[in-house]
Amino acid sequence: MMKPRILVFVLFSACLTVIAGDNPINPDDPAYLRRQFAYFERLPIERQEQLRILDRDFAALNPKEQERLIRTLQNYNAWLTKLPEPDRKRILEATNSEDRLTAIRQIRLREYIESLPKAYRDEYLQITDVKKQAEKVREWRLEEQQRQEDWEFARQHFSEWITGKPLPMFQGGDRALVEKLVANLEPYLSDMERDSLRQRKFLGEVEGHMWWYARELLNLYEAHPLLPGKPGPKDYKSLPENVRTYLEMNDPLFKQGKLPPEIQQVEGRWPDFPLAVTKYCESKNLKLPTPLGDCKKEQMPEEIRDYLNKVLEPALSKNEQKKKLLAQLHATEGRWPDYPKMIMELSKSEKLPIAGWSLPGNPQAWDRLRKRKIDTKPAN
Repeated sequence: MMKPRILVFVLFSACLTVIAGDNPINPDDPAYLRRQFAYFERLPIERQEQLRILDRDFAALNPKEQERLIRTLQNYNAWLTKLPEPDRKRILEATNSEDRLTAIRQIRLREYIESLPKAYRDEYLQITDVKKQAEKVREWRLEEQQRQEDWEFARQHFSEWITGKPLPMFQGGDRALVEKLVANLEPYLSDMERDSLRQRKFLGEVEGHMWWYARELLNLYEAHPLLPGKPGPKDYKSLPENVRTYLEMNDPLFKQGKLPPEIQQVEGRWPDFPLAVTKYCESKNLKLPTPLGDCKKEQMPEEIRDYLNKVLEPALSKNEQKKKLLAQLHATEGRWPDYPKMIMELSKSEKLPIAGWSLPGNPQAWDRLRKRKIDTKPAN
């Protein structure tokens, strides 16, 4: 078998030249190697020296990196040789590496779009803005990556959970708590996230198992930290009137009827929008006349008030160390998002979950869903 450092030269030169009759690459064929060497000798001296430097740099890499690069070159060469002649010619005749990469990216994007379902292709073609097209492609690629992770996860764990029994978090009273958590989480989700969660619930109910729905819920719960209280303003118009008046009187951008970029980009999302407004005001030493979310005990939902009165505050009154935490909690009351955020943090650190606001049931059951790495240990 050919040494990796020789193989990388063969692959590199073949990728650039795509010599007729030499595909697929056969680095164990002496005749093939002689043709490649003859090609190498015909190259300008400068190009020969570039390949020698590449060979030396490659030899200095660790074996894993060498293997990865060889695989990349093999895949690239296989892709290049199968391209229509105009596309291949465009890549090979590029005057510099930047132009070559631009051509490759454009061709790969076109191939990706052509591989999508018709509904996706039609949606893409209806988007005229280049930046929005790129955003949509990124969104689809993320969806595809998530699906691949889900299927790999399913491959590893499916058999141990499909036993005819419901998952632990869907047994007994925990099932109602899961649905209560979903109801509290929904205002935080985008339309796409909300639709995905509902679809997985529907499929789970139809197919008779809910682990995929539970995993999606876990991912969304961890991506959107909950802040106990009612959902608040999502855009400038929904801010309290006294807050709008204050901002327009004390900040140049708001006075001009403009939103700062960091606020504008999260408009329409809770709690991202009020969090961005609060952070911006803090950076400009602006003191809002009204907090942008619930931040007093009497403003909290009934279950949160009961939790504070009957669970968390009594637990924090047991010793002097805990009393310091209780004092810190009381000190944040009246400040948003500090007060609801600290309630959630103390709930987690003290291992005192809040019904409908925390993941119900045994944490180990959720940990099984949280694992993403694939086991590579050989079976005994």
